[in-house]
Amino acid sequence: MTAVVGRVVSADALLLDRLRERLAAEARKVARNDLVRLLADLPAVDDPRPLRVLVAGETKRGKSTLLNTLVGRPLLSPVGVDVTTTCWVEVAHGQRDEAEVVLANPAAPGEPTRRRCALEDVRRYAAPAGLADSVVGVQVRLRAPILRNLTIVDTPGVGGLEAGHARTTLAALRTADALLFVCDSRQPVSAPELDFLVEAARRVPTVVVAVTKCDVNPRFDDVVEATRQVVEGTPGLGAAPVLPVAAPLADRATEVHDERRAQRMRQISGIERLMDALHRHGTAATAAVRLENAALVLAEVCRTLLARSDEIVEILDGNTSREERLRRDIAAMRDALDEAPRFGALVERSLAHLHAEPAAAFDARVEQLRSRYCAVAASGSAAQLADLESRYLGEVAAAAVAAIEQTARDAAGIVADLVQRLGGADRWPVTSTTAPAAFSIGLQPPDGPTGGGGTDLVASAELFTALVEVLAGSVVVVSVLTGPGIIAAGIALAAGASWLTSRAGDQERRTRLTEWVDQVATEACATFRIEVGNRVRDAERRVAAELPALIAGRRHELSRLSDELDGIRSTGRDLRTELAQRRRAAEGLRDVEREAAALAARARAVRGA
Repeated sequence: MTAVVGRVVSADALLLDRLRERLAAEARKVARNDLVRLLADLPAVDDPRPLRVLVAGETKRGKSTLLNTLVGRPLLSPVGVDVTTTCWVEVAHGQRDEAEVVLANPAAPGEPTRRRCALEDVRRYAAPAGLADSVVGVQVRLRAPILRNLTIVDTPGVGGLEAGHARTTLAALRTADALLFVCDSRQPVSAPELDFLVEAARRVPTVVVAVTKCDVNPRFDDVVEATRQVVEGTPGLGAAPVLPVAAPLADRATEVHDERRAQRMRQISGIERLMDALHRHGTAATAAVRLENAALVLAEVCRTLLARSDEIVEILDGNTSREERLRRDIAAMRDALDEAPRFGALVERSLAHLHAEPAAAFDARVEQLRSRYCAVAASGSAAQLADLESRYLGEVAAAAVAAIEQTARDAAGIVADLVQRLGGADRWPVTSTTAPAAFSIGLQPPDGPTGGGGTDLVASAELFTALVEVLAGSVVVVSVLTGPGIIAAGIALAAGASWLTSRAGDQERRTRLTEWVDQVATEACATFRIEVGNRVRDAERRVAAELPALIAGRRHELSRLSDELDGIRSTGRDLRTELAQRRRAAEGLRDVEREAAALAARARAVRGA
C-alpha cells in the first residue's frame, strides 16, 4: 500500500508543479508579485528533513526501553519497575554526543533556560528526581547513523493516558510526522488506549502500533493479533500497522560476536521491521500532507485571482453598483488609514476580554484539580501518593495547554473579523493556523505594500501566523520543546518548585502534600494570569502595527484595479472582445481551482489508505 501511496504522491507532485507555474504566470500578468512569491516559497513535497516520531503509551508499557533500543543507547532514557519518564526527551542526530536540559523559568514560562549535561545524567533529569530541578525536557544529540533521517521524542509517562499528559501529548502531535504508540503483550489494546489512538490519528498523518515485551509472553502472537483486529476495525485507524517487538533481544544482539547470529536476533526482535514501517508509512503520509497543503494554497491563490477577474468582468459588463462599491471601498480604506493612529485602541477593545476569560477558565479548572488532589493527599492510598506530584503537575500543565490554545484560536477569530471589517483582506487566509501545524505552508513576511503589488493574502497570512506565535509559542515548531506545551509546563513546574524531598511519616507527608497542592494551584493561577496578560498585550501591539500595512496593500490593489478599468475605457478597446478574453481567462482559473481541489482530495484519500 505504501508503494502505491508513493507513486500517487509522486505523480500528483508533478501536476502540482504544472499548476503552480500556470498560476504564477497569471499572477505576473496582473502584477501580483506577492502571490508569485507565495507560490515560489511552497515547500517541496519530498522535503528530505528527518522524520519526527513521537513515542507515547500507557505507563509501564516499555516505551522508554523501546526508544533506547531504537537509538542504540540502552541506558539513555530512564527505565525500570519503579522509574518512569517525567519529561520530554528529544533525541536527534548531531556531530557529537551531547545533551541539554531545558528548565522551567518562573520569570518567563515561555522562555525556558538551558543547561548542558553529561549524557549519563539524562536518566536522572528525565526521572521523577528531575522535577526537583523543574526539568521540562532534555534534548539529546547523538552520532548515530539511524538518526540522520529520524528524530525521536519520548513523552512523559507518569499518569499514563488517563492523566493530563495525554492532552499535552495530543497537542504536541501537531509537530510530528508519526506517532509510535506502545502497548504490550500482556493484554490486547485497552479502551483508553484505543480512545487515545483515535484522537491521535486526527492530528498526525501516520500511526504505528508496537506491541512490546513479546520476549516475556510465549503467547504474544494471540495478543498481537487481537490488537491488530481491534485497530483495523476502528474508523480512522485501519491503515495503522501493528507490530510485535522485543527490545531486549535487539539490545543483547549488540553483545554477540557472531554476526549471523546477531543479525538473526535483531530480525526476531522486530526492531528492523518496526523501523522500516515508520520510514515507509511516515515518509509517504507526510508527503501526502504537504501535497494537500500545497494544493489548498493553489486553490486559495486561484480564488484571489478569480475575485479580481470577476470584479473587472462584472463592471465591464455594465454592473454599475459593483463599480460604485469599488470606489466606496477605496475611499473607506483611505479614511481607515487616516485613523491608523487609533488602531491601537481599537485592537485593545477588540481583544480586551482575552485578558480575563482565559485566566478565569484556567482558574476554574485548577480549582477542580486542587480539590481532587487535596482529597487524594488526605485520604488516598499509598499507591496514589507515590506519584501524586507528577500527576498533579501533568494535569495543571494540560489545563494550561488547553487554555493557551483556546486563547490563540479566539484571538485569531477576533482579528480576522476586525481585518475584514476594516477591509484589509477579503477572505480568511490559508496559514499554519488553518493547516496542520507540523506542515505549515511556509508563508514569508511580505516586503511591504508598496512597489510589489497588493499584499492582502500574504500579509494577512503572516499576521495570523505571527499572532498565534505570540499567543501560543512558535507555530513553525522545530522542536517539541517549544509552543504551548513548553509554556504550560513552565507554569506548572515553576509553581511546583517546592518539591518535597525530605522523608516524613505518613501523616506529616499527607499534610505537606495537601499544603503543596494548594500552593501549586495558587502560584500556577497567578503565573498564568500574568503570562497570558503579557502575551495578549504583545498580540495587541503586533496587530495594531500590522493593520495599516494590510489595509494599504488592499487599497493599493483595488486602486490598481480601478486604474486598469479606466485604462481599458480610455484606449477605446472593443468591450465585447475584452469581455470574451477575460471570461476565457477566468474559466481557465476555475479549471485550475477544480484541479487543485481534486488534488487536495486525492492527497487526503492517500493519507487514509
